[in-house]
Amino acid sequence: MVPGDLRVAVLYSPAARELLEKDARAQEHTDNMVNAVIRVLRHRGYPADMVPSTPEGFDTLARGAFDVVFNLATGMRSKKEQANIVAILELLGIPFTGPGLAAHIVCLHKHITKRVLASCGVPTSPFRVYHTPDGVGTDLPDLPAIVKPANEGSSAGIGPGSIAGTRAEVIELVDRITKEFSQPALVESFLPGREFTLAVLGNKEPLVLAPEEIVFDERAPGFYTHEVKVRDQVTPVCPANVDPDLARALETAARDAYLAAGCRGYARVDIRLDASGKPNVLEINSLPGLEPGYSEFPRIAAACGLAYEDLIVRILEYAIEA
Repeated sequence: MVPGDLRVAVLYSPAARELLEKDARAQEHTDNMVNAVIRVLRHRGYPADMVPSTPEGFDTLARGAFDVVFNLATGMRSKKEQANIVAILELLGIPFTGPGLAAHIVCLHKHITKRVLASCGVPTSPFRVYHTPDGVGTDLPDLPAIVKPANEGSSAGIGPGSIAGTRAEVIELVDRITKEFSQPALVESFLPGREFTLAVLGNKEPLVLAPEEIVFDERAPGFYTHEVKVRDQVTPVCPANVDPDLARALETAARDAYLAAGCRGYARVDIRLDASGKPNVLEINSLPGLEPGYSEFPRIAAACGLAYEDLIVRILEYAIEA
């Protein structure tokens, strides 16, 4: 099907209220991304229109007004509804960009991600999941450990005090997280090494782009917190300065994680090195941002010689062939 015959809906969500409370520029980033994708598709000859992730928007899709969805939507009322959007698209039977429902469910729940990775032999740091502080026993992963909400994004719930060096500190942090976020707490051994993020493209035979290293500045505690992300307290280096052996190890870990989680189209894999320099997968972002000039994914693609327009069209083509 040639571009002019393929009607594309760019599905988007207005920034959720809780996200705007944490980052006043969230709506600006959303608008920039949606408008950029629309411009690319129209420039390449695709009839493309914005469709909101609302009941009215899904009615439009159900009537068959579009042939494929470029999915940028994170929910109808909350960012936590990201998987629900994909579930509706699957029920409608319309092709869409990015991973399917099962992969989104795996990736949105960090403890499930780690269980899937561990079962498939993909390296990830030792961990435990606790629903209450009373459940914290003596079978902890090696300390120090980082304690975080199991189901949040954007490093929500993570701060400079999220590292626990004793069982008592683990209990205290688990108590705070389970009460504040009403979800399990993930406790995983803290990895002291370098941090990388890798962009992955494709379906059955994915392409892993060059790694980007996340270099934390002196204001940051040496790992991602919500404040570090909002205040841009990092310097991304892409391509990262790594030797060939480490480059291969990072690529293998990212590809294996992508396939283990059942991803397709595109996703971003975050990796950190342990004390011995071995890559361990932290998490997988199944709907990474695509805002030009801001988001990691297009920045990595550009560093690898893949222009933004070509990236967007390639993501769309993967949806058609899936």
